[in-house]
Amino acid sequence: MRARFLLTIGGSFLSGLCVVALCLSAEEPGVLPARLAGWERTDFRQVDARRLESVAADDAAVLREYGCTGAENAAYSKGSSRWQVTLFRMQDRTGASGALTLLGGVGPPMAVGEAGTRTPRRIAFYQGNNFLWAEPLADEAALRALAQALRALPEYVASLPALSSFLPVDGLVRGSEQYFLGPTALARVFAPAAGDWVGFAYGAEVQLARYRQAGAEVTLLLISYPTPQIAAERMRSFEALFGVNGTVQPSRQTVLARRKGTLVALVSGHQSTEAADRLIEGVNYTTQVSWSDPSDPRAQINWPHTVLNIFLGTGLILLFTLASGIGYGLLRLALTRFFPGVIFNRPSEGDVIIFKLEAPPPK
Repeated sequence: MRARFLLTIGGSFLSGLCVVALCLSAEEPGVLPARLAGWERTDFRQVDARRLESVAADDAAVLREYGCTGAENAAYSKGSSRWQVTLFRMQDRTGASGALTLLGGVGPPMAVGEAGTRTPRRIAFYQGNNFLWAEPLADEAALRALAQALRALPEYVASLPALSSFLPVDGLVRGSEQYFLGPTALARVFAPAAGDWVGFAYGAEVQLARYRQAGAEVTLLLISYPTPQIAAERMRSFEALFGVNGTVQPSRQTVLARRKGTLVALVSGHQSTEAADRLIEGVNYTTQVSWSDPSDPRAQINWPHTVLNIFLGTGLILLFTLASGIGYGLLRLALTRFFPGVIFNRPSEGDVIIFKLEAPPPK
């Protein structure tokens, strides 16, 4: 009997563990819908940020820099037609829009989601905190329906990065604007030095754009730092790293650099310092300094007024005490009159216990 009991308990315990394991291993339904504008979802899978390589290949490291927390991949089929879409969940809208500027490719804009592009390689767009790409043969109506569904998700949506609004307009090469949050992504398009030379580890954000100047193409980088102190320190590191502002540095790339508060502007590939200066002067950025007005000095104590308030407060307390005593007395008289011997002056209250305590007689 004892062995049978132990076997029963052990079997129940193992069954419970199996159920828990199955529940933990079961995948959530996901964001990509099972049906989309007449298309059926097949071959669906979800991955976390550590396994992005299975759905993003060489772009996985870049997506992590933009704040990707996981991805979903699915194929949609209708008859013999089939296409695939991959959704990357970002921490915020800033990361989703930034990923589009780099991974969306250079192509004509597409009216899907908040912004989208079409290239021979893929269709890419973002909606809220989600960045998506699909095969070029994907159904556009289905993608617009997907963007509409994503718009209704109750997710945190941050504002878009403000750096792009600082870019000058004159001479801008349309479609060259790109936003970066990490050195791996920036190195794909602009790598004057190895490693994190910008200082993303300090919280930097970078906006890149290209401009036409006298038939040549120059690169403008706007680097935003959290504080002016960090920006000044990074400016000194640029002077040691590059040939900055006309200094001759053999074997080093020459750039023009200017700092405005927390913003550092770098121009590379310029033909003349004057043209690069004009480009930086066109940056629509102004520093704003705010301060707190000093508080008024502490007022002197008005002793006569303070003493008067003390007496008034004491008088109010005495009046309250007097009123409470009179009220209690009136209440007792009324209850004694209408309910004699019930509440007050009851007969039992009149009993007195007397102890006759006398000293013992002397011996």
